[in-house]
Amino acid sequence: TAVRQLLARILGMLAEELPEQVRKAFLLARVDGLSYAEIALKLKVSESSVKQYLAKALAHCHARLFDSLHDN
Repeated sequence: TAVRQLLARILGMLAEELPEQVRKAFLLARVDGLSYAEIALKLKVSESSVKQYLAKALAHCHARLFDSLHDN
């Protein structure tokens, strides 16, 4: 649907702003649907690091979306 396409574009733009490892973890989780364990294996990091990356990514997305809502 148009809404899903718009959300995908927005997430893509937000992901581009993230540090490389954080971006990779975020996309593997949200786009590819991988588990923390699968992402950890793929990125050669601990599951704890994956959790930290995803928390950072989500905080960034939340902040950017929140800021854009209040800019209008």
